[in-house]
Amino acid sequence: MTRRTHRGLAALALTATLSLTLLGCSSSDEPERDSGTGQVTEEGTIDIVALELGDCMMDAPSGLREDIDVVPCTEPHDQEVFHEITMPDGDFSETDIDAASMECIGEPYTAFIGLEKAESVFEVFPLIPSETSWDEHDDRTIQCVIFDPSGPVTGTLAGASR
Repeated sequence: MTRRTHRGLAALALTATLSLTLLGCSSSDEPERDSGTGQVTEEGTIDIVALELGDCMMDAPSGLREDIDVVPCTEPHDQEVFHEITMPDGDFSETDIDAASMECIGEPYTAFIGLEKAESVFEVFPLIPSETSWDEHDDRTIQCVIFDPSGPVTGTLAGASR
């Protein structure tokens, strides 16, 4: 089983208080993807570790998850994967993952939104490898996920400048 964890970032500090643990081991209704862009073209459910850069998804409830609902970004959605960080090989380290996750609110955020995090209304959290996924599946990817706390959006948040 592959575990991914959702951790919250607040302003410029990582908060490890969010306790959404995502468990990826099955996919039930794999959506179609555009062969050129790789973007989801129809809603469906995917294994949490199958999320890709640019995927838009519905809000995942708290608790263990095997899969997550994704939709085309042109449809209303709650969250979007806007950046990925690949950790180097080596021993699993929460400290190193937490430090690397700070990149989610740095330059990649500014480049994606068009404003620095402190000036923006959007919130961010990282989906991070668990020790199990790190050791058993070579999971080294941190995915930075952005969302509007006021509710669902339609279209990508790229360049939103708010």
